[in-house]
Amino acid sequence: ALAALDAHHRARPLEPGMPRGALRGKLPSNVDDGAFELVLARLAGLDAIAREGDLVRRTTHRPRESERDAPALQAIREALTAAGLEPPSLRDLAAAIGLPPDRLRPLLVHLERAREIVRAPGDLHFDRQAVDALRERLVAHLRAHGAIGTPAYKALIGTSRRTAVPLMELFDEERLTLRTGDRRVLRRPT
Repeated sequence: ALAALDAHHRARPLEPGMPRGALRGKLPSNVDDGAFELVLARLAGLDAIAREGDLVRRTTHRPRESERDAPALQAIREALTAAGLEPPSLRDLAAAIGLPPDRLRPLLVHLERAREIVRAPGDLHFDRQAVDALRERLVAHLRAHGAIGTPAYKALIGTSRRTAVPLMELFDEERLTLRTGDRRVLRRPT
């Protein structure tokens, strides 16, 4: 189990851990579920592993950028910062930085976990600072006016419907705003 975790961490340094099912699959087939759970419990008791939800990791493992990933991660950061509230589609982002989409996705997940970017509905990824600044403008507007409709929202954001609607949905999911008909109101005092 420890060798499988070590191999996983070497192969995928950006990931916070290995899914339990994947680790279970790396053990011999004659190890039953009870034995697997006992192994995990004992290794956790020895502080050799940490279990976090469905993930298992060595206690010493922390997601880190590899030298191979560093240029691509920096290119993603720069592209999303420059895009502000009008981010490119995944396909366009991948083409712009010269990565296949299957290699781009884990890098985006890493940046999201690191709280550098924000993923909104519609699989759009935004620079966190741009979203945080918008959140402040939105809260100020809602405090001053009580509610906001889609046209005013698009004007406040300064973007197209392609990004305005996912951003509205993001703030609804965060429980900052509440949709009432075609308007948004603050869900809670902030």
